Amino acid sequence: MPAEVYEDAPQVFSKPGRDAPKLRAVPDQPASTRTSTRSTAAGGALGWAAFAWIGVNERRGTIVSIIIGAVGGFIGGQMLAPLMGSTPIVSGDFNIQALFIAAISASACLAIGNMIEKRFGV
Repeated sequence: MPAEVYEDAPQVFSKPGRDAPKLRAVPDQPASTRTSTRSTAAGGALGWAAFAWIGVNERRGTIVSIIIGAVGGFIGGQMLAPLMGSTPIVSGDFNIQALFIAAISASACLAIGNMIEKRFGV
């Protein structure tokens, strides 16, 4: 195509390289985000299972049970698991021990929530 066709086109960049957009690679999720997502999902699943199958926290409902389980899983996976030495060799890798600790923590939070509900009716 002839050069005169492009002369009327608006100039996007005034000087080459100076105003050009900086391209950055999109980073993968940080390791802590993946771990916390797994722990929270495991806790939420336990909260749902406790409500649906066992009948824990029936007065409060499914959503509250899932939230209590997710908070318990997050606490177990992010705070208790590193204290118990269950960190993976490579940061961000799957660690069954940390997931187990998150599940135990979620179960404990659900049990505490059930005791509070029975005692205080909250």
